[in-house]
Amino acid sequence: CNYNIDRIVLSEQHEHEQHVISNQLQEAHDKHVSYENTLEENTRHIEIITKHEELLQHLLDLAYQDIQDLESSSGLVEEELKDAKQHIELLHDSNKQQGVENSQTLDA
Repeated sequence: CNYNIDRIVLSEQHEHEQHVISNQLQEAHDKHVSYENTLEENTRHIEIITKHEELLQHLLDLAYQDIQDLESSSGLVEEELKDAKQHIELLHDSNKQQGVENSQTLDA
């Protein structure tokens, strides 16, 4: 009789342990799925961030090129202004000289 009681108790303990183990396995599986989902989401975020970094680098390259172009243009504009100033000075001097000559002709 004790043997049957012990057997029933062991059977109930065994059943309880199986239930506990089953619950633990389910929890482990759920955590694994959750970690996989998180990993996939993080991977997508990393891909998006990488694309943003690439775009930003491209924009920085374009901005740098624009700055170089502007510096070149400003150098050309300075040269053109210098040339125009010299031309105006030459015209001014020429007109002044012409005025002196005209004045001398009128005086003579």
